[in-house]
Amino acid sequence: LLLAGCFFLNYRGQYKMARVMGLVVGNSLTFFWVLALGNQMYPELFYFTLAAAPLLFIGPDQKKSLYVLSLLSVVLFFVSHELKAKIAPMILIPGDIALLAGYSTGVLSFITLLSILYYFHRGTERVESELDSERKKSDRLLLNILPEPIADRLKAGERLIADRFDRATVLFADIVNFTPMSGSMPADEVVSILSRIFSAFDMLCEKNGMEKIKTIGDSYMAAAGLPEPDENHMQSAARMALDMQQMILEMARREGMDLSIRIGIHSGPVVAGVIGEKKFIYDLWGDTVNLASRMESHGIPGQIQVSQHIYETLHSTFTFETRGLIEVKGKGPMQTYFLTGSTRD
Repeated sequence: LLLAGCFFLNYRGQYKMARVMGLVVGNSLTFFWVLALGNQMYPELFYFTLAAAPLLFIGPDQKKSLYVLSLLSVVLFFVSHELKAKIAPMILIPGDIALLAGYSTGVLSFITLLSILYYFHRGTERVESELDSERKKSDRLLLNILPEPIADRLKAGERLIADRFDRATVLFADIVNFTPMSGSMPADEVVSILSRIFSAFDMLCEKNGMEKIKTIGDSYMAAAGLPEPDENHMQSAARMALDMQQMILEMARREGMDLSIRIGIHSGPVVAGVIGEKKFIYDLWGDTVNLASRMESHGIPGQIQVSQHIYETLHSTFTFETRGLIEVKGKGPMQTYFLTGSTRD
């Protein structure tokens, strides 16, 4: 009747009470079984199983119940073991049957115990597998935000990440007239177009060895020569800009949209680091970043404007057109050039 009560509680959704009651009933029945049989069948061996059972049936949030029930089984094992030697058994079983039953009880107890431990081990493996899967998922999410070397440093426990790079190239790109154009579009179409464009830019970053830094509205920022130094950082940025320009032209032609892009590139020293604690961002600072931004904002739609430093370094491997002196905000007159192609094309 008590065991039937356990099933009834389980049926009514009282799972914790059903499990606790089941283990208490199991301990009690084993105790009376020991007193009834005495030394004939060694039923107290079942206490080994009952001591391990709470690990499976009671959740880790109920540690107090788990420890109490496991301890109860251990105490009852010693108590029943002492009592059965002093009290005459209430049930007498023939010797041969008692011996066979005793061996059977021992084997069954250990098989049950091993089954519980195996099930517990499998459960642990499953939890570890799920944790590993979640860890890989979080790593992938982290790599969508931070460069892999930076993510590895954060996971290793580095608190403040700040590096100076003497030679890096920064690229800014802006989709011309996208803000006024998006005013007449449905929201999902605006997001869809930007997602396709920036996803294509992300792939071009991987192709050309660039590192995407961030997007700001309809602007895209990338850099070469960091977080790992690269001697060919200028060439990478130049190839990236030409690929971006070609991609936008093809997309505009394919979809019948009035799309063009304005790109600016400059090279020099930068400071790079991670800011924030809850929402990380890997960002760049310095005069090089400001000048690259000016190259873009003072540029012409459909053109890739670069500084004189870029031209002097790459004019033998890429083709340029001279734009001449332009007034750059905060810098005064500056000689700039338009990157038009590669001598390998």
